[in-house]
Parts: sequence; structure tokens; C-alpha cells
Amino acid sequence: MSEAKLVEYLLKKGYIKLPTKIFQQQYIVELNKALSTGNPIIFSKFLEKSAEKVDEYLDMKNIENLIEMLKNIEHNISSQKYSISPDDEKILKFLVSISRVPAEDFLEIAGPLYFITEVLNDIEKNKKILPESILMSTLLWIFVNTYELILHIVDRKLYRYLKSNKKHDNNGSVKYFLKIKRKGKDHATAGTINKVLHGIIGIPQENDSIFGSGSGKPKLLRNKISHSNIFYDSGSKKIVVLDGTEYEMSEFIEQYYQIFIFLLKWIELSIGSDISQLSITLKYEFKKVFKSYAKAFLKIERSGELKRRFYEIVIEWKREAELYS
Repeated sequence: MSEAKLVEYLLKKGYIKLPTKIFQQQYIVELNKALSTGNPIIFSKFLEKSAEKVDEYLDMKNIENLIEMLKNIEHNISSQKYSISPDDEKILKFLVSISRVPAEDFLEIAGPLYFITEVLNDIEKNKKILPESILMSTLLWIFVNTYELILHIVDRKLYRYLKSNKKHDNNGSVKYFLKIKRKGKDHATAGTINKVLHGIIGIPQENDSIFGSGSGKPKLLRNKISHSNIFYDSGSKKIVVLDGTEYEMSEFIEQYYQIFIFLLKWIELSIGSDISQLSITLKYEFKKVFKSYAKAFLKIERSGELKRRFYEIVIEWKREAELYS
């Protein structure tokens, strides 16, 4: 198997949440070698080494690029005087509180967010020459993909939390949520997530979060874009739904910013600082993440059944990776 092929496959399938853009290529190669052994103790030792040598493994140039792009988005949002809703802030504080290591959230968000911000950055540089139809199609696509990213991550975090926390077992919404079959990128709907959050953290069911209901909420707009029930009318400069509903550009931009505010605030809470301080805190946070992972794989090594299963899973991944290569 070629270098980094297994890791490339796992990243593509979503089994490993790693923002490769902010790591040196050599790290990905070494990660592949450690994982390919199928030995949890070797992988645990590699993660310990990752914590010790994090300065060498991080690609600071790409990290600075990400910070700059995020700061530009944040500036655009603040200049329009948009801010996160109290309900969204309450949700985010809860999500960060249930993370084993809060910086894990950043690991999961950073990869897709880097790509999205790159696209936004290119749009900003070329908006004067881009045809309006291409610009609007791209913005609608970014909106849906960003919202889908949030839904997927929140769904998995809530699922892991609720599976190991039995105090909510009698909640009807929680029971329904846990029964949902999750294959690949499948996840609970925004409405279901909203009901679960209402039940476990007490936000009103009709709330101002990005998961809330109503014509002025991202959930509804995302559904219409995803189902191709929407188009941009260049004549009226409005986004038109096939049922006759129309969105002024200002309404779309407001919802568009609402989901980005959610992501930016999530990053800040997960690393314990604002975006401008990201590079300073990132090394320290990654050390904690790698050390936490190392301990987890050490536990696998000490359990005969878990160790055997881990080896079998890696072998299975290798076979699948060969098929995909």
C-alpha cells in the first residue's frame, strides 16, 4: 500500500477527524505507518510522540492562512452588527462541556471549515468579475454545506453523550433520536436535534437557535436549497422558493452569517480564546488532544478483546483502502 493511503482512505470515509491542511505531510505519512501496524500500543506511542513534537508537525503557514480568512469573515459579520443568539450560545456551551477534550471540536470542524473559507476567500477576491449567477449558486452551496457540517457534528456529539448518559433515557425525543440509523453521513434532522436540546438543556422548543423553526431560520432555508426548491432571480435580486416565498438578499445574508457566527463561536469556546489568538493556543490544545488519544489507545492495548477487534478493524480498512485506490 502506498504511503498514507490508509489514512487518506479513512479521512475520505470520515473515520478520522483530522484537518490535514494544518499538519505537515510528513506527519500524515508517519500517522499512516503507526496505524497500519494494527497495534494499539504502537499507535498510542505515536500519539505520545505527536504531543511532544507538535511544533514540528503543525503547518504554521496554513494555520496563519486559516486564521486570516476566519478573521476576515468575523470582521464582515461584526461590521454588519450580527451577533450570536443567546440560545445558540447556550447550546455551544453545552456541546463544549460534553467534549472529552474541547479542542477535539476544533479538530472536527477545522478541515471542512478550511475548505469553505478558501472558497469564500476566492469569491471575495474575484467577486467583481464573477457572473452574478455563479456567485449566488456558490453562496447557496456554501450555506447548505456549512449547515450540513454543523448538523453532522452536533448529531454525533449528542449521540455519544446520550448513549453513555442514562439520565435522559425517559425523554421521548431522546429515545427517538437514539433509534435513528446512522450510516456514513446520515444524521438526525435539525428539528429532531432541536427537540433533543429542548429536552436536555431546557431551551424553548420555539427558539432563536440555528436549529429552531420559523420562516426566518437557517433550517427552513437549508431544506429548500437541498431539495432544489429555490433559485436566484437576477431580475428582482431575490431568492425565490417554488411555493412563491421570496427572500430579500439581506434576509439570506443574515441567515448565512448566523451559521458562521455559530461555527466561529464554537471554535473560540473549544480552544478557549478568540480567533486572533488561535495560533498561540493551538499547540497547547493539540498536545492535550494527542495525550488524551494516547491514553485511550493504551486502554485498548490492555484489553485482549478490544485489542483483537482493533486489529481486525484496521485489516478491514486496509482491504477497503486497496479497493478504493
